[in-house]
Amino acid sequence: MSVKLTQGAVKALFTGSDIRNPVLQLLVSVFTPTPVDLSRHSFPFLLLVACQNIRKIGNDANQIKFRLHMSDGLHSLSSFILASQQNSFTDEDLLVPNCVCMLKETTNKTLPDGRCVVLVLNMKVIQSAAETGGVIGNPTPYQSDKEKTQSPQKVGPSTSVPVSPPPAAVPGPSHRYNTASPSRGRGRGFTGKSPTKAAGTSSRSSPKVIPVASLNPYQSNWTIRVRVTNKSNVRTWSNSRGDGKLFSFEVVDESGEIKVTAFNNEVDKFFPLVEKGKVYFISMASLKVANKQYTTLNNNYEMTLHANTSIAPCDDNEGVPTLQCDFVPIAQLEKRDKDSIVDVIGVCKCAEEVSRITTKSSREVSKRALSLMDTTATEVTVTLWGEEAEKFDASRQPVVAIKGARLSDFGGRSLSALFSSTVMVNPDIPEAFRLRAWFDREGRAANSQSLSDRRSTSSGSQMNWKTLSEVKDGNMGHGEKAEYFSCVATIVFMRKDSCLYQACPSADCNKKVVDLQNGRYRCEKCNREYPDFKYRLILSANLADYGDNQWVTCFQETAEVLLGHNAERLGELRDTDDAAFDNVFQKANFKTHIFQNRVKLETYNDESRVKVTVMQVRPVDHREHSRRLLGNIRILASGT
Repeated sequence: MSVKLTQGAVKALFTGSDIRNPVLQLLVSVFTPTPVDLSRHSFPFLLLVACQNIRKIGNDANQIKFRLHMSDGLHSLSSFILASQQNSFTDEDLLVPNCVCMLKETTNKTLPDGRCVVLVLNMKVIQSAAETGGVIGNPTPYQSDKEKTQSPQKVGPSTSVPVSPPPAAVPGPSHRYNTASPSRGRGRGFTGKSPTKAAGTSSRSSPKVIPVASLNPYQSNWTIRVRVTNKSNVRTWSNSRGDGKLFSFEVVDESGEIKVTAFNNEVDKFFPLVEKGKVYFISMASLKVANKQYTTLNNNYEMTLHANTSIAPCDDNEGVPTLQCDFVPIAQLEKRDKDSIVDVIGVCKCAEEVSRITTKSSREVSKRALSLMDTTATEVTVTLWGEEAEKFDASRQPVVAIKGARLSDFGGRSLSALFSSTVMVNPDIPEAFRLRAWFDREGRAANSQSLSDRRSTSSGSQMNWKTLSEVKDGNMGHGEKAEYFSCVATIVFMRKDSCLYQACPSADCNKKVVDLQNGRYRCEKCNREYPDFKYRLILSANLADYGDNQWVTCFQETAEVLLGHNAERLGELRDTDDAAFDNVFQKANFKTHIFQNRVKLETYNDESRVKVTVMQVRPVDHREHSRRLLGNIRILASGT
């Protein structure tokens, strides 16, 4: 059995012409230290080594390269180099002389001595040497136009090589990138700062736009067409070696994404030019292995700008995506490790007001917590910081997509946007349109569960919608672990007589103090006396819905929300104005709220009873609540 070789492929690959999935036959293959070191050896030496079995030269696996002599049935060429990531072919004894291979990805490279080689980035053996049975066709050595004036020296029956290497390097870059499918973003390359073809140059001297996914340190004169998805501010540093500054930005095309960094002089040059959301041609930058400590992008390399780098705006942005995300369903966040970096998308059901906190470095920063829900009917709390928190508008329940959020186990599962995260509100992507349609159609009325209970340390706590009768009839809280539920209920009574107590004034202690009757107050926990105290709230309230009622306990934060006053103000009213104090409780009675509760069976003095603690109080969104009730009615009517 034999396969048909792609005649003319050797010439096309060597000259950098476009060709898809060429099929070639391997004639011989040899080891050599590196592509650059190939100039140390003559061609007869390489072919002599090739006559033996394949063997390794050198001990460093990263420095070992394979040189391949391949044929398309018409011509043969010994200037193919196998990329390091393809060395597994030799480990598995797949590259045997006379086997037939399909080259899926290649690129051209010019060595320092001027010779051109074809770097094989991805290939597949489609027929073994045993199945092929021998050399296909009668290939003759391929010679470029400049080599045709030199006479070849015969070495074997089916291979011949030039007596001496080409005298000079071909002027200008000669790289072409061949893929299994044509890239939508491919266009003409450019030199200097113009993305168009330079006047007076041949087509071979203008590199084509290549995908980001194909970039590697073996290439030099490449051009990419990318969109800027994120851009940092300029950061400075100062140490024993001097001062410096840098900024970074992230770019994406249809094949992948990569981080780009500029230092010092390049910061002044490129920071004003690069704008988030715009498309640019970038060329003549350097590549290095990515430091995963500072980047979360799915790319093994990162890019550094230097003096010769060119960045030119591109007016044609067709085919260049706005962002590349790998969204994780919210329900699957419980299965991810703490501190994982994930991409999420969801509808913002509600958001807290902006608050200000002081960091450990004594810097004030704004924060805002959002509750996002996706089609898994699962909610998670996401915290935005700084400017993102201040400008966010949750009034219309927008779709929010976050690329690069950090996963925390604080209060079950929660997310936090980083300074490197990208936050998009109502993004123009298919996932956002599908999510919005689902939410408007059925998501509003869905019985959602929350992975985030911000005041609970129980991992994975879930807030289920229940009626009070369902809580009692279902014996919730009788297990070893606490359970959580949400309900819409009305306050019918509150015990005001014992709702306040005098507590230790220290920041980390809420223990009740003892009045020493001498103007001093003693805290047994801290073993100290204080000249004053602070008021704390523990409020017992009776909640009722249409089916049942339930006594609950509200601590400081939730009690202050229900009563509309802080503990200090309530303590002052109780001490000075009984009527005003009573009026606070009268106004709070018969108000309806959404209560998020923790229920647990507790034992005290050998008596076990179910204790329900209110973890959070929210106002009722009657529109959303009505839709939820209608959804429940439809479920009951359908009998499911």
